[in-house]
Amino acid sequence: MMSSTKRSKHTEEPDFISALPNELLSSILSFIPVKDAARTSVLSSRWRHLWKEAPLRLDDASIEPNNLEWSCKAVSKIILDSHGPIDTLRLSRFTKSNLYPALGRIVESVTTQRGLRELTLLADVDFENHYVLPWSLLCCNSLRQLSLRGCEFPSPLFLPVSIFPNLKVLRLTRVELSNDTLQVLLSKCLSLETLHFISFAGLHCISISSPSLRNLVWHTSFALHGLIIKDVPNLESLMFNEFTSMHCKVKVLNAPKLQLLGISVGDGLILS
Repeated sequence: MMSSTKRSKHTEEPDFISALPNELLSSILSFIPVKDAARTSVLSSRWRHLWKEAPLRLDDASIEPNNLEWSCKAVSKIILDSHGPIDTLRLSRFTKSNLYPALGRIVESVTTQRGLRELTLLADVDFENHYVLPWSLLCCNSLRQLSLRGCEFPSPLFLPVSIFPNLKVLRLTRVELSNDTLQVLLSKCLSLETLHFISFAGLHCISISSPSLRNLVWHTSFALHGLIIKDVPNLESLMFNEFTSMHCKVKVLNAPKLQLLGISVGDGLILS
Protein backbone atom coordinates (compact mmCIF):
# COMPACT_ATOMS: atom_id res chain seq x y z
CA MET A 1 0.00 0.00 0.00
CA MET A 2 2.76 2.44 0.90
CA SER A 3 4.59 1.63 -2.28
CA SER A 4 1.48 2.16 -4.35
CA THR A 5 0.73 5.49 -2.67
CA LYS A 6 4.23 6.77 -3.16
CA ARG A 7 4.12 5.70 -6.79
CA SER A 8 0.83 7.53 -7.43
CA LYS A 9 2.20 10.71 -5.84
CA HIS A 10 5.39 10.40 -7.83
CA THR A 11 3.53 10.08 -11.13
CA GLU A 12 1.02 12.89 -10.48
CA GLU A 13 1.00 15.27 -13.44
CA PRO A 14 2.21 18.81 -12.72
CA ASP A 15 -0.19 21.74 -13.25
CA PHE A 16 1.41 23.32 -16.31
CA ILE A 17 -1.48 25.77 -16.83
CA SER A 18 -1.17 27.38 -13.40
CA ALA A 19 2.59 27.61 -13.98
CA LEU A 20 2.00 30.07 -16.83
CA PRO A 21 2.55 33.78 -16.14
CA ASN A 22 -0.49 35.89 -15.27
CA GLU A 23 -0.28 37.91 -18.48
CA LEU A 24 -0.57 34.79 -20.62
CA LEU A 25 -3.40 33.34 -18.54
CA SER A 26 -5.31 36.61 -18.80
CA SER A 27 -4.85 36.58 -22.56
CA ILE A 28 -6.24 33.02 -22.75
CA LEU A 29 -9.24 33.94 -20.59
CA SER A 30 -10.08 36.82 -22.93
CA PHE A 31 -10.95 34.34 -25.69
CA ILE A 32 -13.64 32.46 -23.74
CA PRO A 33 -17.13 33.75 -22.82
CA VAL A 34 -17.08 36.20 -19.92
CA LYS A 35 -19.35 34.07 -17.71
CA ASP A 36 -16.96 31.09 -18.11
CA ALA A 37 -13.90 33.26 -17.49
CA ALA A 38 -15.48 34.58 -14.28
CA ARG A 39 -16.06 31.02 -13.06
CA THR A 40 -12.30 30.41 -12.95
CA SER A 41 -12.15 32.72 -9.94
CA VAL A 42 -13.18 29.79 -7.70
CA LEU A 43 -10.15 27.67 -8.64
CA SER A 44 -7.75 29.27 -6.18
CA SER A 45 -6.75 32.60 -4.70
CA ARG A 46 -4.37 33.13 -7.60
CA TRP A 47 -7.17 32.78 -10.15
CA ARG A 48 -9.63 34.95 -8.24
CA HIS A 49 -8.93 38.17 -10.09
CA LEU A 50 -7.27 36.96 -13.29
CA TRP A 51 -10.43 37.28 -15.41
CA LYS A 52 -10.83 40.88 -14.28
CA GLU A 53 -7.43 41.79 -15.74
CA ALA A 54 -8.00 40.00 -19.06
CA PRO A 55 -8.83 41.97 -22.20
CA LEU A 56 -12.63 42.05 -22.34
CA ARG A 57 -14.51 40.74 -25.37
CA LEU A 58 -18.18 41.14 -24.48
CA ASP A 59 -21.35 40.52 -26.48
CA ASP A 60 -24.38 41.37 -24.34
CA ALA A 61 -26.50 38.94 -26.39
CA SER A 62 -24.55 36.12 -24.72
CA ILE A 63 -26.00 37.10 -21.36
CA GLU A 64 -29.30 35.29 -20.87
CA PRO A 65 -31.66 37.85 -19.33
CA ASN A 66 -34.70 37.52 -17.13
CA ASN A 67 -35.74 40.82 -18.67
CA LEU A 68 -34.18 43.66 -20.64
CA GLU A 69 -33.42 45.86 -17.63
CA TRP A 70 -31.76 42.94 -15.79
CA SER A 71 -29.57 42.21 -18.81
CA CYS A 72 -28.44 45.84 -19.06
CA LYS A 73 -27.57 45.93 -15.36
CA ALA A 74 -25.57 42.70 -15.78
CA VAL A 75 -23.58 44.23 -18.64
CA SER A 76 -22.88 47.35 -16.58
CA LYS A 77 -21.65 45.24 -13.66
CA ILE A 78 -19.36 43.11 -15.84
CA ILE A 79 -17.75 46.22 -17.31
CA LEU A 80 -17.42 47.76 -13.84
CA ASP A 81 -15.86 44.62 -12.34
CA SER A 82 -13.44 44.15 -15.21
CA HIS A 83 -10.25 46.22 -15.00
CA GLY A 84 -8.48 45.16 -18.20
CA PRO A 85 -8.63 46.82 -21.61
CA ILE A 86 -11.76 46.32 -23.71
CA ASP A 87 -10.95 44.75 -27.06
CA THR A 88 -14.45 44.31 -28.48
CA LEU A 89 -17.85 45.32 -27.15
CA ARG A 90 -21.25 44.60 -28.70
CA LEU A 91 -24.26 46.33 -27.13
CA SER A 92 -27.62 45.28 -28.57
CA ARG A 93 -29.87 45.16 -25.49
CA PHE A 94 -30.05 48.93 -24.82
CA THR A 95 -32.72 49.37 -27.50
CA LYS A 96 -35.24 51.43 -25.55
CA SER A 97 -34.90 55.15 -24.95
CA ASN A 98 -35.35 54.74 -21.18
CA LEU A 99 -32.12 52.71 -21.17
CA TYR A 100 -30.12 55.37 -23.05
CA PRO A 101 -28.80 57.03 -19.84
CA ALA A 102 -27.27 53.70 -18.75
CA LEU A 103 -25.93 53.20 -22.27
CA GLY A 104 -24.38 56.66 -22.13
CA ARG A 105 -22.57 55.86 -18.88
CA ILE A 106 -21.14 52.66 -20.37
CA VAL A 107 -20.00 54.39 -23.58
CA GLU A 108 -18.41 57.18 -21.55
CA SER A 109 -16.49 54.66 -19.44
CA VAL A 110 -15.20 52.41 -22.21
CA THR A 111 -14.21 55.19 -24.60
CA THR A 112 -12.31 57.36 -22.14
CA GLN A 113 -10.56 54.82 -19.91
CA ARG A 114 -10.50 51.33 -21.39
CA GLY A 115 -8.69 51.39 -24.75
CA LEU A 116 -11.77 50.24 -26.70
CA ARG A 117 -10.84 48.95 -30.17
CA GLU A 118 -14.08 47.62 -31.66
CA LEU A 119 -17.63 48.69 -30.80
CA THR A 120 -21.01 47.56 -32.13
CA LEU A 121 -23.84 49.74 -30.89
CA LEU A 122 -27.36 48.69 -31.91
CA ALA A 123 -29.92 51.16 -30.60
CA ASP A 124 -33.63 51.56 -31.37
CA VAL A 125 -34.45 51.83 -35.10
CA ASP A 126 -37.42 54.09 -34.29
CA PHE A 127 -36.39 57.31 -36.01
CA GLU A 128 -38.05 59.40 -33.27
CA ASN A 129 -35.87 57.87 -30.54
CA HIS A 130 -32.36 57.77 -31.90
CA TYR A 131 -29.45 57.57 -29.50
CA VAL A 132 -27.32 60.71 -29.97
CA LEU A 133 -23.63 59.81 -30.06
CA PRO A 134 -21.63 61.45 -27.24
CA TRP A 135 -18.39 63.38 -27.67
CA SER A 136 -16.46 60.74 -25.77
CA LEU A 137 -17.19 58.24 -28.54
CA LEU A 138 -16.55 60.68 -31.38
CA CYS A 139 -13.13 61.55 -29.90
CA CYS A 140 -12.07 58.00 -28.93
CA ASN A 141 -8.42 57.56 -29.97
CA SER A 142 -8.26 53.79 -29.55
CA LEU A 143 -11.30 52.89 -31.69
CA ARG A 144 -10.53 51.01 -34.93
CA GLN A 145 -13.93 49.54 -35.94
CA LEU A 146 -17.40 50.95 -35.27
CA SER A 147 -20.84 49.61 -36.24
CA LEU A 148 -23.91 51.74 -35.50
CA ARG A 149 -27.65 51.19 -35.81
CA GLY A 150 -30.44 53.55 -34.80
CA CYS A 151 -28.04 56.29 -33.73
CA GLU A 152 -27.74 59.96 -34.55
CA PHE A 153 -24.72 62.20 -35.03
CA PRO A 154 -24.80 65.65 -33.44
CA SER A 155 -25.34 68.69 -35.64
CA PRO A 156 -22.25 69.61 -37.72
CA LEU A 157 -21.97 72.79 -35.63
CA PHE A 158 -21.39 70.70 -32.52
CA LEU A 159 -18.98 68.12 -33.91
CA PRO A 160 -15.41 68.10 -32.52
CA VAL A 161 -12.45 69.20 -34.63
CA SER A 162 -11.26 65.60 -35.06
CA ILE A 163 -13.73 62.68 -35.30
CA PHE A 164 -12.71 59.04 -34.72
CA PRO A 165 -8.98 59.89 -35.06
CA ASN A 166 -7.82 56.31 -35.73
CA LEU A 167 -11.00 54.63 -36.98
CA LYS A 168 -10.49 52.31 -39.97
CA VAL A 169 -13.94 50.75 -40.53
CA LEU A 170 -17.36 52.41 -40.07
CA ARG A 171 -20.70 50.64 -40.63
CA LEU A 172 -23.90 52.68 -40.51
CA THR A 173 -27.35 51.05 -40.43
CA ARG A 174 -30.44 53.26 -40.26
CA VAL A 175 -28.41 56.10 -38.83
CA GLU A 176 -29.85 59.62 -38.75
CA LEU A 177 -27.39 61.59 -40.88
CA SER A 178 -27.81 64.69 -43.00
CA ASN A 179 -25.74 65.36 -46.10
CA ASP A 180 -23.96 68.23 -44.35
CA THR A 181 -23.13 66.02 -41.38
CA LEU A 182 -21.82 63.31 -43.69
CA GLN A 183 -19.50 65.77 -45.42
CA VAL A 184 -18.15 67.05 -42.12
CA LEU A 185 -17.77 63.50 -40.81
CA LEU A 186 -15.71 62.38 -43.81
CA SER A 187 -13.56 65.51 -43.82
CA LYS A 188 -12.67 65.07 -40.14
CA CYS A 189 -12.33 61.29 -39.99
CA LEU A 190 -8.86 61.20 -41.54
CA SER A 191 -7.97 57.52 -40.99
CA LEU A 192 -11.20 55.97 -42.34
CA GLU A 193 -10.59 53.31 -44.99
CA THR A 194 -13.88 51.36 -45.25
CA LEU A 195 -17.39 52.82 -45.09
CA HIS A 196 -20.61 50.74 -45.19
CA PHE A 197 -24.08 52.23 -45.61
CA ILE A 198 -26.81 49.66 -44.83
CA SER A 199 -30.60 50.20 -45.04
CA PHE A 200 -29.92 53.87 -45.18
CA ALA A 201 -32.67 56.50 -45.41
CA GLY A 202 -32.80 60.28 -45.39
CA LEU A 203 -30.22 60.99 -48.09
CA HIS A 204 -31.49 61.18 -51.67
CA CYS A 205 -28.36 62.52 -53.34
CA ILE A 206 -24.98 62.39 -51.67
CA SER A 207 -21.50 63.56 -52.52
CA ILE A 208 -18.48 61.69 -51.15
CA SER A 209 -15.13 63.34 -50.50
CA SER A 210 -12.50 61.69 -48.33
CA PRO A 211 -8.69 61.75 -48.39
CA SER A 212 -8.34 58.27 -46.83
CA LEU A 213 -11.34 56.19 -47.97
CA ARG A 214 -10.45 52.98 -49.86
CA ASN A 215 -13.67 50.95 -49.83
CA LEU A 216 -17.26 52.19 -50.09
CA VAL A 217 -20.27 49.86 -49.76
CA TRP A 218 -23.85 51.04 -50.23
CA HIS A 219 -26.57 48.46 -49.48
CA THR A 220 -30.01 49.96 -49.07
CA SER A 221 -33.64 49.43 -50.01
CA PHE A 222 -34.31 53.19 -49.97
CA ALA A 223 -34.19 55.16 -53.20
CA LEU A 224 -31.00 57.12 -53.73
CA HIS A 225 -31.19 59.37 -56.79
CA GLY A 226 -27.55 60.30 -57.02
CA LEU A 227 -24.19 59.13 -55.67
CA ILE A 228 -21.31 61.41 -56.59
CA ILE A 229 -17.74 60.29 -55.93
CA LYS A 230 -16.44 63.83 -55.86
CA ASP A 231 -12.92 63.60 -54.48
CA VAL A 232 -11.73 60.25 -53.12
CA PRO A 233 -8.13 59.91 -54.33
CA ASN A 234 -7.48 56.56 -52.61
CA LEU A 235 -10.78 54.80 -53.40
CA GLU A 236 -10.13 51.27 -54.70
CA SER A 237 -13.58 49.61 -54.60
CA LEU A 238 -17.18 50.79 -54.87
CA MET A 239 -19.94 48.27 -54.16
CA PHE A 240 -23.72 48.69 -54.08
CA ASN A 241 -26.74 46.38 -54.15
CA GLU A 242 -29.09 45.73 -57.05
CA PHE A 243 -31.80 48.08 -55.74
CA THR A 244 -29.34 50.98 -55.61
CA SER A 245 -28.06 50.19 -59.10
CA MET A 246 -31.61 50.43 -60.49
CA HIS A 247 -32.57 53.69 -58.77
CA CYS A 248 -29.32 55.57 -58.44
CA LYS A 249 -27.12 57.42 -60.90
CA VAL A 250 -23.47 57.00 -59.94
CA LYS A 251 -21.02 59.67 -61.04
CA VAL A 252 -17.29 59.36 -60.46
CA LEU A 253 -15.37 62.64 -60.71
CA ASN A 254 -12.07 61.94 -58.98
CA ALA A 255 -11.11 58.41 -57.95
CA PRO A 256 -7.88 57.65 -59.84
CA LYS A 257 -7.22 54.39 -57.94
CA LEU A 258 -10.69 52.87 -58.44
CA GLN A 259 -10.21 49.25 -59.55
CA LEU A 260 -13.41 47.47 -58.54
CA LEU A 261 -16.99 48.53 -59.27
CA GLY A 262 -19.50 45.88 -58.27
CA ILE A 263 -23.20 45.18 -57.84
CA SER A 264 -24.20 42.46 -55.37
CA VAL A 265 -27.05 40.21 -56.51
CA GLY A 266 -28.03 37.77 -53.77
CA ASP A 267 -24.82 36.07 -52.71
CA GLY A 268 -23.02 36.88 -55.94
CA LEU A 269 -21.44 39.91 -57.55
CA ILE A 270 -21.57 41.56 -60.93
CA LEU A 271 -18.25 43.26 -61.49
CA SER A 272 -17.17 45.85 -64.00
